[in-house]
Amino acid sequence: MLPAGLCVAALALLAGLASAATAPQPRLADFYEARIAELEPIARPEELDLWARLESDDDRERFLREFWRARPEGARAAFRRNLEDA
Repeated sequence: MLPAGLCVAALALLAGLASAATAPQPRLADFYEARIAELEPIARPEELDLWARLESDDDRERFLREFWRARPEGARAAFRRNLEDA
């Protein structure tokens, strides 16, 4: 698990990548809309804010990797089990 400060720094780096893009933000693909809808209950407000500013699928993929890397080991599997049980 990454320290919270390192996670925030990584997310800030992604925010810089998102703000540097010049193309208008396309509508999120259904896949990514579903991912953020699932994660919203456990995401921190600053993570949701950053997600809203991401403009490319590559940035969204990096965000998702960092999102889970910042959580305790096993959190993703437990989260998936809870989704399946709901």
